[in-house]
Amino acid sequence: MFGIWASYNMSQALVVFDFDGTITEEASSWSVLHSIFGTVGAARENERLYREGRISYLRWAQLDAALWKGKDEKIARSALSDVRVRPGYRKLFNELKKLGVFTAIVSAGLSYAVQPVAATLGVDYSFFNILEARQGTLTGRVFVNVEPRSKGEIVDRLSQKLGLSRTNVVTVGDADADEHMFRKAGLAVAFNPTDTRILPMSHALIQGEVEKLGQFLKWVLNVKTHR
Repeated sequence: MFGIWASYNMSQALVVFDFDGTITEEASSWSVLHSIFGTVGAARENERLYREGRISYLRWAQLDAALWKGKDEKIARSALSDVRVRPGYRKLFNELKKLGVFTAIVSAGLSYAVQPVAATLGVDYSFFNILEARQGTLTGRVFVNVEPRSKGEIVDRLSQKLGLSRTNVVTVGDADADEHMFRKAGLAVAFNPTDTRILPMSHALIQGEVEKLGQFLKWVLNVKTHR
């Protein structure tokens, strides 16, 4: 598999990253806000209902967001703007840009975390969920643009928009929530996975620093990509 990929001289390529836990040190932007707003206990119950299959992902997100009704938006924005990006990603995205590779983040995380990081790293496309706020206060509503099962659909739509076949798409993630986007890629890379369930659907496993991931991606892309 890797030998075939190494021989590709792709005219274009798309590399799609998960965000929470993959690009960031924090496993979940939702969890950050639960810690800040003191709603961890209720959030655990909501997650249990979802994991047991008693509610949908959409309902889970709605229940979690409702816990923050009336909270100060500035606190949420400030807390998530401080998420820690793993060292090495700025260099990695710069190198991908020099190769002419399209980049994207597809995340079920929150806009307050994803947007500033995507802007800083120069990501071409980013998809995320949005908490509704009015006059500086969270309303308790959320606009769910991304859920685990829709990640694959988003990758499909984006690759079609760019005129790319599946063989020219690479996905990078760390958990079973990335399953559907992994299935839409020619090469799926598990990076420091936190869940072994993602391994059977991965073509490559990279553990360690972002530099190691970057070396692998550059090798795969073969340095011959042009926009």
